Amino acid sequence: MQIQPKTAQGRCTLEKIVAAAASLIHNNGVHGTSVDKIIAASKAGKSQFYHYFKSKDSVIDAVIEHHNDNYLTPMLASLETVNTVDEFEQWSDTVISTSPFLNNTPILGCPMAMLADELAPTSTHSQVLLSEKLEEMKQAYLVVLQRIQSNGEIKADADLNALADGMSCILQGGLLLSKTHQSIMPMKNAASQWISYLRLLK
Repeated sequence: MQIQPKTAQGRCTLEKIVAAAASLIHNNGVHGTSVDKIIAASKAGKSQFYHYFKSKDSVIDAVIEHHNDNYLTPMLASLETVNTVDEFEQWSDTVISTSPFLNNTPILGCPMAMLADELAPTSTHSQVLLSEKLEEMKQAYLVVLQRIQSNGEIKADADLNALADGMSCILQGGLLLSKTHQSIMPMKNAASQWISYLRLLK
């Protein structure tokens, strides 16, 4: 369990610890990131760390929330104005061209997906939390697809739930290939093909 700080200084210290943990885990993975490395990178004291976090698992939970608050939630919020396939394509292009996970060197891919890969064999609270966040992403795609369908751009008998799953899989696969090849093009191509498929469903 993570203790919430009561002062501005405490909040700043906590943010530094979580940001350091998020960066280390994204670069080195969960198993390659120790508590000592997080403490050193955040320049926090060991007593400060253990004041806020009782275990490494609680840090992982905080990192998931960090990625959710800083990247996933704003990205999904921007979907609220998407009502057509053209707008969906514009949204996708913007997300890809501005994503810090695709436009930095090296390309590290999606931090949520990396965590999911490492945590999937376990049944920890972190894995459950991560699953919930990724399901929220899928549900946001589903809501957009429903709006597009209501505008007559997707046929009435299309399986929107399967399409939302498909988009999640295609985008995550594109991110993985972009990381593997150190090129943004696999991600762009994956998104483009999915949009093209949507246009065939009218």
